[in-house]
Amino acid sequence: MLKRPKHRKFDYVPRFYDPQKEELEERLALYKEGTSDEDRAKARIKSGFRNRLGAPSDKRQLRAQSMRANFRLVMIIGILAMLSYMFMKSDMLLRMLESLGM
Repeated sequence: MLKRPKHRKFDYVPRFYDPQKEELEERLALYKEGTSDEDRAKARIKSGFRNRLGAPSDKRQLRAQSMRANFRLVMIIGILAMLSYMFMKSDMLLRMLESLGM
C-alpha cells in the first residue's frame, strides 16, 4: 500500500531520413554481385518514374505551373460568365420560366 510505482522509461530512438543517401545505397545495391541486367533495368525505370512524378524541384518550373493553372481557371470562369450572360440576355430564360408556370 505504501509502495510507490516506479517511473516508466521512454526509450525513443530517433530515425533520420536522408533521401540522397538512400538513393545512393539503392544504386550501389544494384551493382553488387547477384543482380541481373533485367533487375537493373527495372530499378532504373522505377527510379525514373519516381523522379518524374515527384514535385518539381525548380522554383521557376513550379511558378510556371501555377501560372498556367491560374490562367486556365480565369479562362474557364470567363467562358462561363459569357455563356451565363448570353443565356440571361436571351428570351430563352423567360420561355423556360413560363413553361414551368412561374
